[in-house]
Amino acid sequence: MTHADNSASISTYQNRLIGFFDVLGFSKLLTTQDIAELHHEYAALIDRAKSKIFTSHPIAGSPNPSATQNFEKAHFLFDSLVIVSLPIDAINVKNFIFATIQLMEEAFEKAFFLRGCVSLGSFLDDPHRNIFLSREFPALVTAEKQQEWLGVFVHPSAENLVLSELLGPGSISNKHSPLIHYDVPLKNSLVEGRWCLNWPAFIATPILQKNSGMLISPKRENTEAFIDFVAGLPDDAAPLPSELLPATHVRFMKARAGFRTKICDADGFGVVPNRDIKIAVYDR
Repeated sequence: MTHADNSASISTYQNRLIGFFDVLGFSKLLTTQDIAELHHEYAALIDRAKSKIFTSHPIAGSPNPSATQNFEKAHFLFDSLVIVSLPIDAINVKNFIFATIQLMEEAFEKAFFLRGCVSLGSFLDDPHRNIFLSREFPALVTAEKQQEWLGVFVHPSAENLVLSELLGPGSISNKHSPLIHYDVPLKNSLVEGRWCLNWPAFIATPILQKNSGMLISPKRENTEAFIDFVAGLPDDAAPLPSELLPATHVRFMKARAGFRTKICDADGFGVVPNRDIKIAVYDR
């Protein structure tokens, strides 16, 4: 609903997915890196997120030529990010989770490491004053700070809804599933089994190895353990014939309402095959 206000409309969004994320080590970057250089790199990430991730643009030949809005609201604030989903259905949940994973990929490749949590609740937005409030924030902030790795998990309050809308019943995790059930490492050597966003799935192996090594202990070891766990899951990538080199396989991230693809070389870097190919996906 919307409340009248002399300066702007104040909107309250009910029953939405709400994500809270923090950039690990940002305060240290402020003291160890040239400020102008840091601004350039962080601004580039934010600009990329706003232009390519918050709103998705179809590739040539797509049956849906319109741009897709992935979030109702998205706010960067210093080293944190808050995102709010559109009304809950299979398509909007898929767009929310996939766009969040893509944001984590882009950030990781630029050595900005996102950690956070996704919950379910209401959200008040006052755009004129740049105020955004939710009863979920205390639980989200606590969940983010408890984690001892680079990762994002779905809060128990949102698990059933996200699993139902995103994957449906009887889903099985593989190397490129959007969600992976995993024991999240917490401070004080505790762990909790949670559904985690599979952010390593589309990142090239050399980048995973190099950038995860930038994290401090024990976050580094815990993050590398998750990367290794994902790599050891059943691989559903589609191999390509040798005449398409340097492309060797296609990775798929599938959900009830859609999928992502990436054509890769042997190391997982995105490449363009040396000839046109057609990818067909069928319901079973």
